[in-house]
Amino acid sequence: MRIHYIKRVALSLCAAMSLGLSATSQAGQSVTNAQNAQAEPLTPPYSETFADESFLESYTIIDSNQDGTKWELYLGSAQISYNSELDMDDWLITPALNLEGGKMYSFSIEIMTGGSFNETFEVMFGKDKTPEALVNPIIEKTSIAHTVYKAYTGTISPAESGTFYIGIHGCSQKDMLSLSVKNLKIGAAAGASTPSAPSNLVVNTRTNGELKADISLTAPTLDLNGQDLTELESVKLMRDGNLIKTFSTPEPGSELTFVDEVPECSRYTYSAIAVNASGESPAVETKAFVGTLEPSDPTGITLVETSTPGEVTIGWTPVTTDIRGNNLNPEFVTYRIYSEGSQSNLLFSNISGTSKTFKALDDTSVQTFVQYSVVAETKGGISNYVYSPLLPIGPAYSTPYHESFAEGKASHIFGMTNIKLGICPIGWTNDDMPDLGKENTFQQCVSEMALAGFTGCEMGGKFPKDVDVLKKALSLRGLSVASAWFSSFLTTKPYEETAEAFKAHRDFLHAMGAKVVVVSEQGNSVQGQLTTPVFAGKPYNTDEQWKLVAEGLNKLGALAAEKDMKLVYHHHMGTGVQTEAEIDKLMEMTDPNLVFLLYDTGHLVCSGEDYIGILKKYINRIKHVHLKDVRKELVEKVKNENMSFLDGVRMGMFTVPGDGCIDFKPVYDILKENNYEGWTMVEAEQDPAIANPLEYAQKARKYIHEVSGL
Repeated sequence: MRIHYIKRVALSLCAAMSLGLSATSQAGQSVTNAQNAQAEPLTPPYSETFADESFLESYTIIDSNQDGTKWELYLGSAQISYNSELDMDDWLITPALNLEGGKMYSFSIEIMTGGSFNETFEVMFGKDKTPEALVNPIIEKTSIAHTVYKAYTGTISPAESGTFYIGIHGCSQKDMLSLSVKNLKIGAAAGASTPSAPSNLVVNTRTNGELKADISLTAPTLDLNGQDLTELESVKLMRDGNLIKTFSTPEPGSELTFVDEVPECSRYTYSAIAVNASGESPAVETKAFVGTLEPSDPTGITLVETSTPGEVTIGWTPVTTDIRGNNLNPEFVTYRIYSEGSQSNLLFSNISGTSKTFKALDDTSVQTFVQYSVVAETKGGISNYVYSPLLPIGPAYSTPYHESFAEGKASHIFGMTNIKLGICPIGWTNDDMPDLGKENTFQQCVSEMALAGFTGCEMGGKFPKDVDVLKKALSLRGLSVASAWFSSFLTTKPYEETAEAFKAHRDFLHAMGAKVVVVSEQGNSVQGQLTTPVFAGKPYNTDEQWKLVAEGLNKLGALAAEKDMKLVYHHHMGTGVQTEAEIDKLMEMTDPNLVFLLYDTGHLVCSGEDYIGILKKYINRIKHVHLKDVRKELVEKVKNENMSFLDGVRMGMFTVPGDGCIDFKPVYDILKENNYEGWTMVEAEQDPAIANPLEYAQKARKYIHEVSGL
């Protein structure tokens, strides 16, 4: 199954997960508020991070569509999730605010989406904490689709003094994913002649790793009323809220510059305000990582035996760029060498230069193949593991010797040269059914992945969406991102809408070092429907739908190729591409240079297909593998009793390799024989309360080693 952090199923159980007490408004709307009693109004400046559950004590939460899905605390933010049947209509309303008439207040809030769907929000203010009273716009209704936080700003200008409330209104269409908000800020009261915010705040970091940032900005030329400014008292520059520079009496419109020296490599928030006799302007803000970023992957890996038996020299090309392609001084880069791509197999660290010579084998009496991986490291983090070629050490095979070179390949060259092994987080937390594994944290998930011996993962709903934060968390555990699921809607939405979401998704994965993008068409899918039988209700593409899917995938594949990435299509239960015949048709209708195949053992066996025959047929087009086992008796139960796909998952029809009916040895044999390069990912969505995630991850890891040697 997919890592469907792009989709969730809205369950009535979510209501029980919400914190606080419930009441009902006069309009019949569901209200959640731990303290409905009116508190003393707050006077700006005011801010709320939504970092913990304390905001639930003072904020009013209204579930206007009464679907049981409400704003709640989620991973240090306030979040609202979608419903598959009803449009989002949910309010997050501030405590009472004391505002002066005729004054102007700046407003800002950071917002992101949980996936690449178009989410919609608006921010309103009014005299009461009800949707009917919140009629004055601060931020007009806005559609977004970005998985990193971005700041949205506006102003509040009440006509008269009094008590006011601000409401963040989630109003996405049905069947989207989620909105998350943090860092709500309301500035102090300002007169109309108060300066507008500075502009063009740019922070350029030093690509040589210096702990310095070159900052530039432009002093404002207008006041908040749109009139020309004649003078300014100052422009203040802050880092993480602390004053670092005051520009005294700058000319309106003048260019201001400053070199900031920071204490350590980190991500910083820079902001600036302008000041005159009437007050302080709204703040302008930007973020930047100062110091050394994670390096790009090493290239040019060589491995040769020296004149000393059993001794090898591994070499590489110096890394000169970071993960974003910026120049990086090689002097700031060191290297690690592993016997495998796992933290537990570290051989050497803190290596300067571009090579390392060491004793690989003491016993060279028998021909043995060795292989190592190289990792680049800076203060900002580590690169992905990059494998060396296989190197034979020891005497040649004795004669007589036979090699058939069947299918153009040598059977005696063994070892998993470019096959990598990862695991998906869906065994810990299920994004389609959030109640499964809701107690398991991101930190627990990735730590147990590493503990079980895996080196890669796909994305999950609880994963941070900030590239720097996520890369650091994974690198500490020797993990890297292999890919993430993307839902296309080529049959039901304009191509342009899907393409824009795809590009944002692609760019995030590229920044994370992934080489493939997992795509599945969801325009007519029933896989996320709770009541539709997955077998009897399976959709079938019309000729027109096939055309839309094929043409759209070719275009998306070209977009992936722009970043030197590959689109891998995920055949899936409950969709129009499930059976062998449907896979055949998709492969025939799409460009083999643009559209590749994700091979999923569990979905093929569950559907009743020849999983080995399909692997052999499309081995040269398969660029990503999902290793899922099946409990056959439960699959039959799902089929005979007309159960949904999600019912089957909850019941346990899928499990990890080695725990079901599938033999994975021939899978790895075929991959090895055909020099497959890429990830093989353990993926088994089941209830973690029944199937302990760490236990089952270890079970899968042991079994795969037994059948593959990996």
